[in-house]
Amino acid sequence: MIDAFRGTRGVLPGDHLILRWAGVLAHLHRVRHIDDTRGRVDRRRAEVVALIDDWVTTHICPGEAAVGRVADEFAEAYVSAEIGLISQGATTSAIREAWDHALSRAIAWESQCAQVIASLSPIPWPIETSQPE
Repeated sequence: MIDAFRGTRGVLPGDHLILRWAGVLAHLHRVRHIDDTRGRVDRRRAEVVALIDDWVTTHICPGEAAVGRVADEFAEAYVSAEIGLISQGATTSAIREAWDHALSRAIAWESQCAQVIASLSPIPWPIETSQPE
């Protein structure tokens, strides 16, 4: 996911849509730091969160609508920590706190993914094939 926030994954054809949307969320959070018209940016973020949730509920697990929100929170924490590194006058303590928050969001993301995976129905084994009669 961090590679998507950095723009090194999710940008090529064939990359997973979740990675592409994660990169978009990080970009939108960067724009929020420089753009005073946050309403437009926040509406777009809400749209991307909905895209992630729709994809997850359609393709993986119905009812798992919090995945997009967790991805957005992770992107926001990562971008804030990233900006702290390049900000003039940022204290070591503030930078450490920002990265600790990003780490907590990364753990929340991992936990959310594990929850989605755990809620999947197991594939019956052995797989029964029907024989033509």
